Amino acid sequence: MRAGCISVAQQLRAAGWQCVGLCPANARVCVAPAMLLLAHALVDVSDQPVAAIDPDVSGAFIEPTGAAPFGPPDSLLTVVECGPKLRAIVPRAAGPAGAAGPQLRLALHHARPHFAHLLADLSSFFRLGDHLNAMELLDAIVIVARAGHVTEDQLLRLRYDLRVAPSISVLLIG
Repeated sequence: MRAGCISVAQQLRAAGWQCVGLCPANARVCVAPAMLLLAHALVDVSDQPVAAIDPDVSGAFIEPTGAAPFGPPDSLLTVVECGPKLRAIVPRAAGPAGAAGPQLRLALHHARPHFAHLLADLSSFFRLGDHLNAMELLDAIVIVARAGHVTEDQLLRLRYDLRVAPSISVLLIG
């Protein structure tokens, strides 16, 4: 897994992509752990600050220890230090249905000047069928797939569904 993350991190850095969305290949994939591993790999290969963003504000939340508000007062997000150059931008409060899109836009707008790379978990966008709206905010997409649990045909179908994405890469986990 670490080698795959380093490889994808090197691709993202070489291409100069700052805002990258991570989407699950299917419902059996949890993007968040892969996103954090990829974020650590980006810090390692670039020695630059990286943020991992979870814009899903549809659930119940516990304020993380050491968290600070992120963005303007109406933001539902908070920032948590995960390492010297790694931050997680996560929900601090539940929002209305469809709030993930505006929160992602807000997070990217406020984080761009401070981070070399921004990774965003797009899982909630796929559940709501709103993933095409997120594409306009991103430089590239990384499809997160479990090895042995996804077929080439499934990946090709997802790539077709994401054809509006500027660029697509695949990260195999497990």
